[in-house]
Formats: sequence, structure tokens, C-alpha cells
Amino acid sequence: TSFNSDGPCLVTGSHDGLLRVWDVATGECLRTLFAEGNPPVSAAKFSPNGKFILASTLDHTVRLWSAANQKARCVKTYKGHTNQKFCVASALAAPMPNDVPKGEKAASRLVDKSGDELGEEAQGGAPTKSRRVGLGKPFEGGSSQGEQLVASGSEDGSVVLWGLQDRQVKQRLEGHTDTVLAVACHPFECQIASGGSTADRAVRIWTRGPMQ
Repeated sequence: TSFNSDGPCLVTGSHDGLLRVWDVATGECLRTLFAEGNPPVSAAKFSPNGKFILASTLDHTVRLWSAANQKARCVKTYKGHTNQKFCVASALAAPMPNDVPKGEKAASRLVDKSGDELGEEAQGGAPTKSRRVGLGKPFEGGSSQGEQLVASGSEDGSVVLWGLQDRQVKQRLEGHTDTVLAVACHPFECQIASGGSTADRAVRIWTRGPMQ
């Protein structure tokens, strides 16, 4: 579920494959959206401007829906991740900053619930020394500075990034050891938080370039 930017509407996803947009004040269902085959909806979120809905479904697909008027429709489809079993989140990421050198990799650090960086991480009950991770291919070729991105967790333990407009996979952020269920993007900085499932139990903060 997700409120739109100014609060009067709420979007919900359902296992019946329907996205519903509700009037919060009256409880009225304003519109219903669904993809071909009605794949179960695992996550749904309004864009920051409230004009679009980003929805993940259990057919390995993320869809961007236009929600500005009654003629709502799917405008973009993103594939390349694994999502068939769990409720995996997706989000719109801030554009790549213009001052990042081409080809520079993403890095991550582990944080605890308070947001403090961890010296050690418990994985599968065995403490291991945490380390900065800079894995996955760098943004190259089709990626351009200032490009808006779509991010999604994946059941293969990665975070997948697509170009918003060209729908191409730009990078896979690897480091989790279990399904990535949660993904959150900073509203205006190039930072992504991701959370792993039971066998991973880690939150990773991804940013551009080397961690300090």
C-alpha cells in the first residue's frame, strides 16, 4: 500500500492481481488496474509526484502505471529479476549525479537498526567481519548521467536497477545472501537501502563510489 504525495489517495495491491486506487476520505474505489493474466501483486507504490504507480507482480515483472486520470494504463514494463514467491519491493531511484565518473561502481555498507555501521555481522548465526562491497557491473554504455532509475529486490539475492525510460538492466547490486524483500530509495540522493530475508538478515546502504 502507498499514499500519493498529497495524501487523498491510497493504492493497494492484492493476490487477485488487482491494483486499486482508493479515496481515503470516502473509502470509494476510484479505479482498478490489472495486467494480463492477473498476476498477484506483491508491492505497489505511488511515484513522488503522484502521477504514476510502480507495481511488482509474481511473474518476475515490475510495471509502471499511469495514474493521473481515469484512463490509467501500463506505460513501462521491467524484467530481469526473480519474483515468483515473495512480496518483493520496488522503488524509483534518484537520477545518477552528473559528477560521478563513468564506470564507477556502487558500494555498500552494513547497518544495524539504529543506523550505526556494524563492525560485525551475524549471518546464519555465525558472526563474520563486515566489509564494504563493491560488486556488480558498473554503469556503462547505455547508462547516461542524470538518468532516472527503477530499483527492485530479487529472489536471487540481488538488487536490480533499470533505466526508467529504456527499461534496460543497468546494474545488479550483489551482496545479500538471501531474497531481497525490501528496497527504499533516498528522495533526492543516489542512495538505495535494501533488506535481505531470513538467511541474510542484513540491511545494506548502496551509494555511488567508494565508502568513506
